[in-house]
Amino acid sequence: MASKSHWTKKFIKLLLYIPPAFAILLVLSIGILSAQELELIVLKPVQDITFDELTPEEIAQGKYFELLDEQGRQLTVTGRRWSVNDEFIAQDNRHYKVFKVEGYKAYGRYQGKVQLTPPANLSRTLSENFEEAAGGINPYGTEFVQEDEGGELKKAIAIYHTHNAESYVPTDGTDSIDGEGGIHEVGRAFQQALEEKGIKALFSEDLHTPHDRGAYRRSRDTVLELLEQEPDAIFDVHRDAAPPEAYATKLDSVPATQILFVVGRQNAHMQVNKEFAMDLKSISDQIHPGLVKGIMLAQGNYNQDLTPLSLLLEVGAHTNTRESAENGIAYFADSVGHYFYGTEGEVEGEETPPGGTAAQIPPEGGREIWRGIIRIVSLAVIAGLLFFLMNVGTWDNFKEKYGPRFELHRKEFSWAYERRRDILDHTIENFRNEVKSIAEKIRRKVR
Repeated sequence: MASKSHWTKKFIKLLLYIPPAFAILLVLSIGILSAQELELIVLKPVQDITFDELTPEEIAQGKYFELLDEQGRQLTVTGRRWSVNDEFIAQDNRHYKVFKVEGYKAYGRYQGKVQLTPPANLSRTLSENFEEAAGGINPYGTEFVQEDEGGELKKAIAIYHTHNAESYVPTDGTDSIDGEGGIHEVGRAFQQALEEKGIKALFSEDLHTPHDRGAYRRSRDTVLELLEQEPDAIFDVHRDAAPPEAYATKLDSVPATQILFVVGRQNAHMQVNKEFAMDLKSISDQIHPGLVKGIMLAQGNYNQDLTPLSLLLEVGAHTNTRESAENGIAYFADSVGHYFYGTEGEVEGEETPPGGTAAQIPPEGGREIWRGIIRIVSLAVIAGLLFFLMNVGTWDNFKEKYGPRFELHRKEFSWAYERRRDILDHTIENFRNEVKSIAEKIRRKVR
């Protein structure tokens, strides 16, 4: 039979999980905070625990993260850490899901080939396509592609850099420059290419340095400021860390870098962000084949919870020239212009199959929301446990600090239980005596 001490320990361990979970469920039930606000409070600190990219020391050592298929063939190489359940849609649209990570190598299981079709009716506003997908209801309440009073498209795209210091070694002489790194020149090239098409580029050069775990938390304020100007989409422009051949390409005989789309999996809008990325890749594959390296669905948020039309772009790697990255982002501006505004007419090619729309909201969106809530509650429990352990320390410290208090409560509970049992026994005994007395009186009368 288990000792009282054993069951006391199990009871104490159970208590550790109750307060944070109960607090989150209570907040959800009374509607004080939205799911997004809870995600910011609970998820962000947990995300900050793990740095999702190569450290400067690892880059200096020439280390990279490989994604291999089940036969050990390399699918891609990147400076971003892979996690189990991350996904990768390759340049040829082959879809893989990570099932194992060993050091700098991750292994992806083939899921099939994704069929990408360019969005239909590019001249329509994106909000109309969303409303059609949602049964006539725009779930976000505003039009994504805004029109001015004259009915003309406002055409506004937002650009910013979470990691301002990122640079290109062949051109900048180093992979990182304190302050405005070479990546800002790539952002300016994106801005210029959009403006040449008559598209307003809302380019924020606010700094979020240093390049550490808190950079995305600092850039969140920048995203909120840009969203106040009602852009149709927002792009966080980065450069990857990888060998030069991983991104180097030529488009129209012009040296350029490929672009990797990154979508955060820990994000309530993940499914819409993914559809947005797939639509943009479909357009790019027709306009400039080979420009988009692929789509990475990675563990993280990347502030994409703030708007469904948000992407992180990896424009080349630190080993590529900055000029080739500027060429790559300029070609990508063509895809953005086609996708949102049809700035150079509809994409030529085969007739679009029925059903192709821009970044449709899937019917399972409701389930995704509940999955997100469950993830938030689970992470809240973990965060509460981590906070408890960081403040209390080891099990021995816990016993030393709280053991006497639990022992006192246990004795009080035991005393109260014994007292109530005595009272109950006494009451039962009195009742029995009373019954016996009545029975005896009845027998006497009968006699």
